[in-house]
Amino acid sequence: SWYQDVTKEVHSTIKWRAEMTDNYYYPSYTIKVKEGDCEDLTFVQCSIEPELANAYGFWKETGHSFGVGVFEDRLFIFDATSNNCKIYPYKDDVNTTGYTINYIITKNAVYQLDGSVNFGEVLYG
Repeated sequence: SWYQDVTKEVHSTIKWRAEMTDNYYYPSYTIKVKEGDCEDLTFVQCSIEPELANAYGFWKETGHSFGVGVFEDRLFIFDATSNNCKIYPYKDDVNTTGYTINYIITKNAVYQLDGSVNFGEVLYG
């Protein structure tokens, strides 16, 4: 899918680096310097494909940001970070995927998940 192509291109073009300070950079800056942390890579993905959303949650026990999108009526993870270029259906069983999602930010709204893949309360939008 197009989402997959965007994720793989971001993964191959931009080097993931560990977060040193909690700064959020514009996608144009991240593309220019060709490196960024998980939020920066996700912002680039979402700026290229606005149908992808930015998810905030955890990967295993580490706070993490990654892209998510709906494909064939299922929520998929599109994680472009260097060590985790992963694309697969999201399952709310953390033991299966290692991922949990607390918030999803789309171009139109911010959602707080209700503990499952169902969108919970709209916080903004």
